[in-house]
Amino acid sequence: MPWMLYYDGKGWKNTLAAKHGIKRIPAMWLVDKEGKIASIKARSGLEAQVEALLAK
Repeated sequence: MPWMLYYDGKGWKNTLAAKHGIKRIPAMWLVDKEGKIASIKARSGLEAQVEALLAK
């Protein structure tokens, strides 16, 4: 896959999954240029969200 993946083997007890309310796989997040989560619902309107972030 051409994108970054994160796996620690803890399943649903994973710190990031619990912190961000991820309850199913796959989950897609959109991360901004500073590495901050910009969207946890990135599937909906992805192209517009990416364009908006790149314009900043």
